[in-house]
Amino acid sequence: MESSEPVELIDEHYYRNPAWFAENFRKYDSYTRKGPKVYCGEYAVTQGFGKMGNLNAALGEAVFMMGMENNSDIVHMASYAPIFVNENDVHWQPDMIRFNGTQVMCTPSYYVQQLMAKNLGNRVLSVVQNDPYSHSMMQKMVTPQASQLGVATWSTQASFRNFALSTMREQNEEKEILRIPNSGRDWKLKEDVFSQVSDRPGCSSILPVMSVQGTSYTFTTKARKENGDEGFLIVFNYVDPENYCWLNLGGWGNTQHGIEQTVNGSKMLTAASPGKIETGKWYDVKVVVNGDLVKCYLNGNLVIDTRLRPDRSSGVYSSATLDESSGDVIVKIVNTAAEPTTAVINLNGGSVSSAEVVRLTSIAGTNENTIDNPTNVYPTNEVLSPEGHKVSLHIPAFSLNIARIKR
Repeated sequence: MESSEPVELIDEHYYRNPAWFAENFRKYDSYTRKGPKVYCGEYAVTQGFGKMGNLNAALGEAVFMMGMENNSDIVHMASYAPIFVNENDVHWQPDMIRFNGTQVMCTPSYYVQQLMAKNLGNRVLSVVQNDPYSHSMMQKMVTPQASQLGVATWSTQASFRNFALSTMREQNEEKEILRIPNSGRDWKLKEDVFSQVSDRPGCSSILPVMSVQGTSYTFTTKARKENGDEGFLIVFNYVDPENYCWLNLGGWGNTQHGIEQTVNGSKMLTAASPGKIETGKWYDVKVVVNGDLVKCYLNGNLVIDTRLRPDRSSGVYSSATLDESSGDVIVKIVNTAAEPTTAVINLNGGSVSSAEVVRLTSIAGTNENTIDNPTNVYPTNEVLSPEGHKVSLHIPAFSLNIARIKR
């Protein structure tokens, strides 16, 4: 419903995955400067954050915050949510600060908020970033050279049978029937039917007998929904629990089919089409992977035809501001990729007298803090050695780096 009354401030809320926040670094660049202004009243990574809030989540938020800071003429206020949670009474995750009766723990997202707040300039500076590294990351093929296959359900009981895999090796097609894996807590085998028997979300079984070698293959199975809210899932391109794809048939409350990619623990929707799965009916399911091109068939009908998306969130992001009260130039650099790099900050005019950097990083982006190990991901400081109008610094993989440069 539109209002004829003038609007001074709009309240935007974003709860997404780390990739979305990084990819929206320049979201506010295109907003009209005529108003209304923006209050980003609630934002946080709520998908792909690990158990309680990992470094990947914090870095995605940091990139988005840099974008808001660059557009502070439009984005007047922003607030992370939620902040506190009692370990003994958890209703929402993630939360920035966790506590119990005797201990407190801050997530990496807390330290991002702290460091960004302590290093605010009052004038945005223009940044020209020469970064061929990020371009090469964007061109990397998504489909791995070696992967596995599997099946899964989400708050639904389902059955599967007749697993088959066709691959292309040296132009010769080979077809192998996969032996059904053993039973477990959530999965039961009766005759040739492999069934998921619980209503838990995210129940998956990776088929261990046959691994896929190469980037072109076809996986087929028969699937039947037994009971529950949704349909069933076919897992492909599986490397580890943080990196895989799945075909979600009858997902989102049994309203649509789609392919979801999980990269470094962050899930994103690649393609979707309307559709549902009927209870008690066997379906023929086929997934055809040809490099990054994927076609999915249900009872012989093409339901998804798409190209897998590269992880465009991986790379180096930078911004700069001037603190007019101290004269310091504040340069923020986030590296969301798994490879380290080196940055050379070149002040166009004026020499550097001294510089230091505060850094938040860890050996893996999936690392988190816990109540018993609250400083696993924790800020560190380093004094830099400038040369003339330049200062060089190491940029680790999975890191936020904030350099304060005195001219």
